[in-house]
Amino acid sequence: MTCLTPSAIAQAPATLRLKPGEDIRASAWRDSLYRFSSFLEGQAIFTSGPSPKYKMNYNVLSGDIEFLNPKGDTMVLKKTPEVKLVMVGGHVFFLEPAQGYIEILIQQQLALGVKKEFVIVRKDVEVSNGYTTSSDNTGAVVAYRGNSRSISSNADLLVRVNNSYFFIDQKNEAHPATKASLMKLFPDDRDKLKTYLKEQHTDFKQKDDLAKVLTFCNGLSPGK
Repeated sequence: MTCLTPSAIAQAPATLRLKPGEDIRASAWRDSLYRFSSFLEGQAIFTSGPSPKYKMNYNVLSGDIEFLNPKGDTMVLKKTPEVKLVMVGGHVFFLEPAQGYIEILIQQQLALGVKKEFVIVRKDVEVSNGYTTSSDNTGAVVAYRGNSRSISSNADLLVRVNNSYFFIDQKNEAHPATKASLMKLFPDDRDKLKTYLKEQHTDFKQKDDLAKVLTFCNGLSPGK
C-alpha cells in the first residue's frame, strides 16, 4: 500500500476546543476536521466499476467522503450499498454498513482498519445563575453532525479525535479489534491466541501491537 508523506496528513492537536456559539468554520482547528491537509486525487469503486477521478478528502466530523466537482463545489459521496471502496491519495477507505468508512491500515488476509471520529472529553454548560456545569470524559460521539460546515454548540466543548480499530475478515466484515473478536475469528486456535496475547502484553488500543497481532493471526487458520 502506498504511504503518503507526513505533510499530506492533517495533524490535529491532542485536544480541541469549541467555544459556545463558535462556528467550526471559524475555529482555529477547522483544518483538523479533515483526514488530510488538502483534497487529494481519488476515486470511488462501485460494484459497477470505478468512478471518474476527483479531488477527495475524508471529513472526520461528519464521517463522509467529500469531493470537488468540476465547478469546485464540495460534494458528499452518498453512502450506498454500491460503494465498495474509496481511494484517496493512496489510502483506501472501506465502507462498512454499520460503522461507516474504515481506513485500511494493513491489507492482509485478516486486515486492520481504523475509524476516526470526534469524541467529547469535557463539556461545560452555562446555566441561568451564571455558573457552569461540567462533565468530564463523557465518551460520547460529537452529536453536532449533519452540515459540518455550519456546526456550533451552546456548550464549551473539549474534543479529540478517537481511533477505533477493526479487524476485517475475508468476507469484508468488520470486527472491533478486541480479544473477543479474535476468539470468534479463530475458534480452533484460541489457546495459541491466549498464550500469545498474554506473553506479548497486547494493548488493543495501540496500532503497533495490533500490527503484530495481525502478523501472528495471519499464520493461523480462520474459522469456517
